[in-house]
Amino acid sequence: MKKVFLSAFVLALVFQATVFAAVNVGQRTGTFRITNPDGTVATVAPGDPLPAIADGATIEVVDGDVQVSTTDGYTVNFVAGGRTFQAAAGTTVNVTFESSGVFLVEVTAGRVTLITADNGTATLNPGAQVRVGSAVTSATGFEMVKGEVSLTDANGTTTTLTSAGNNSLGDLGNMGLDTEVQSEETSRDISPVKG
Repeated sequence: MKKVFLSAFVLALVFQATVFAAVNVGQRTGTFRITNPDGTVATVAPGDPLPAIADGATIEVVDGDVQVSTTDGYTVNFVAGGRTFQAAAGTTVNVTFESSGVFLVEVTAGRVTLITADNGTATLNPGAQVRVGSAVTSATGFEMVKGEVSLTDANGTTTTLTSAGNNSLGDLGNMGLDTEVQSEETSRDISPVKG
C-alpha cells in the first residue's frame, strides 16, 4: 500500500510540474509581477524562488533583465514600458530595462504581438528588437531597433518594416528613405515614395 501511495504522490508532483512548465522565466536579474488567470498576483524579486506560472498569465517586467519562454500550445502576455505584448506558443523573448528608462524587447524564437499606442498591432518576428517606454514618442508607442516587424494599423492596413541594424522607427528619414507614403486603396499596399 505504501508503494502505491508513494507512486501516486510522485506522479502527482510530476503532473503538477508539467502543467506549470508551460511558461518559463529563464535568466533574470530584475523584478517582475505575475498575474495568473485566476487573479492571483505574485511579485518576484531577484533571488526569489519562482512560483508556478500558468498558461495565459501576464508578466509585468518592473526592472532588470527577464527572459520569458512559452512551450508549444501555451501563451503568455507580458507588459514592459506600459505596452502589452502577447507571446505565442513556442516563443522566447528577452526584456531588458535600459538606463535611459526604456525597455528593449528582443524576440529570439517564435512570434510576439505588440498592441500599439494607436490601437493597431505589431508582430515581432525572430530577431526583431524594439524599444518601449515613456521616452518613446512615436505614434505607435515603440521604436524599431532591428529585425522585421509587421505593423497593422487600426484600419487593417499592414506594412512590413525591416531594419538590418540600429535604426529606430523614428530614424526612418535618416535611413535614406523618403518618409512620404503612397497608399493604394484597393490593394492596401503602402510603399515609400522615391525622391
